[in-house]
Amino acid sequence: MIRLIFHQIWNQRRQNLWIWLELMVLSVFIWMVMDPLFATICIKRLPANFDRDHLYIVDPAYAQSGPAYKPEADNDSCYKLQLDLLLTQLNAHPMTEAVCIIQDRWNFPGGESWNGAYFYPDTTAERKAIEACDGDYSKMVAPHAQWYVGQYCEGLEQWTDMPYTLGLRDAATGEPLHARPDDAKQGICYISAKTARMLYGTEQAKGNNLYAAGNGGNMRVGGVYGDIKHKDYDTPYPSVILSRYYSWRKPKDYTVLVRLKPDVDGAAFEKAVQEDVLRQCRIGNTLRFELSSVRQMTELLSEGAGANNLVRLHMALGGFGLLCAFLGVTGLFWVRCIGRRQDMGVMRSMGATRLGVVRQMLCESVLLFVMAFVPAMILVGIKVYLKGYDCGIDGRLNLDYWFLRLVPHVSVVTLISFVLMLLAVLLATWIPVYRASRTIPSDALRDE
Repeated sequence: MIRLIFHQIWNQRRQNLWIWLELMVLSVFIWMVMDPLFATICIKRLPANFDRDHLYIVDPAYAQSGPAYKPEADNDSCYKLQLDLLLTQLNAHPMTEAVCIIQDRWNFPGGESWNGAYFYPDTTAERKAIEACDGDYSKMVAPHAQWYVGQYCEGLEQWTDMPYTLGLRDAATGEPLHARPDDAKQGICYISAKTARMLYGTEQAKGNNLYAAGNGGNMRVGGVYGDIKHKDYDTPYPSVILSRYYSWRKPKDYTVLVRLKPDVDGAAFEKAVQEDVLRQCRIGNTLRFELSSVRQMTELLSEGAGANNLVRLHMALGGFGLLCAFLGVTGLFWVRCIGRRQDMGVMRSMGATRLGVVRQMLCESVLLFVMAFVPAMILVGIKVYLKGYDCGIDGRLNLDYWFLRLVPHVSVVTLISFVLMLLAVLLATWIPVYRASRTIPSDALRDE
C-alpha cells in the first residue's frame, strides 16, 4: 500500500508540488505563531508563590490643614498611636490572617516599583567583582537581585513580619516563614531560593552572610523562601526581603499590608473592613483610608505596561494563524480530493471498501504533509540559530525553567505545530473523501 501511495503522489507531482509548497509555508507560519504564545502562557501559569489573591493595601491619608488637622497630632508619637490602633483593629478582625507595616505601596512583591541591587556572600567577593570590571561598571558581572524593604518602627516591632503576611513559605520545609521583631536591629534578611543558589550554590543558606553593595552593608540570612513573581508576566527573579529603620520617615508615611484568610471573599472583606475597622480608626487628623487589592493592582500595572495587550495580541494571532492554516489546508485538500473523485470510483469498482479508500487518501495526505513539514522545520531551525526564539513578554532567557531552554522549547513548539497541522490535514481530507466514498461507483465513473 505504501508503494501505491508513493506512486499516486508521483503521478500527480505537478499538483502536489503546489500543495507541498503551501503546506511548508503554513507550517513555518504556525510555528512562528505558537512560539511566543507558548512562552507567554507558560510564564503566566507559573505560580506567584505568595498569597497575592488575598492581599490588600491600606493607605492612611492624614490632614495637613483644615478643620480635621490638629497641630498637637503632628508628631511621631501620635501618628504611631494612630497606626498602632489601625494595625490592632485589622489584626483582630475575623477575616484577617496577618498584617504588617511596609515602607510604601511600591516596595513589596507585585507593587508599583522595582528595586535591584548587587549582592555578595561577603565584601571580598564584591571587591573582586569591582576589580574584574577594571572601572567599567557596564561590564561588571555580579549577582543581581530585587529587594523589598519592610518598615521597622520602634514601638511597633510586632507588626514587621512581612514574609508571613505575604504568605511566603520555607523553600525546604514548605512551612510558613516568619520574621522576627528584631530583624532590623540584628541585620536579618530573607532570600529567595534562586538568590541562595546564585550566591551559595545551595538553598540551605540560613545563617550565611550577605553583603548588599551600597544598600545596607552586611546582613545575615534568616530564611530561604520559594521564588516569587514580581509581575504576572515575568519569570521569578532573585529577590531579598529585609527590614529597615528609616530615621527620616515618619509613621504617617507608612502603609499597611493585610492578608485575608483563605476562605474570605475579597468583596465581603472590603465592605466589612470599611464599616467595622476603618470608620472606627478615623481619629485625630485621619481623613480617610485607601483600600486596594494587590491582585487588582497587579492587573492594572500589567494593563498599563502593555503586557495584557501583548498577551491578547499573541492570542489573537494564534487564533488567526490557526484559522488561516485550517482554511488553507481545507481548501488545498478539498480541491485535491474532489479531483480524485474518479480515482476513488475506480478503486470502489475494483472491490476496494469505503474504509480502504478513506484510509488510502488519508495516508497520502499525511505523507504529503510530513514531506512538507520536515523542510519547514529545517527553515525554522535556521531562524532559531540566527535570531533565537521567543522568551515571553519580558524577553529574559531564564534557563531555570524547562520551557525556556532551547531543546525543550523548540521541541514542544514543533510538536504543537505538527499536531495542529496534522489535525487540520486529517479533517480537511476526511470530510470530502468520506462524502465521495459514499458515491455509487457508476456515478463516480460517469464522466470517465
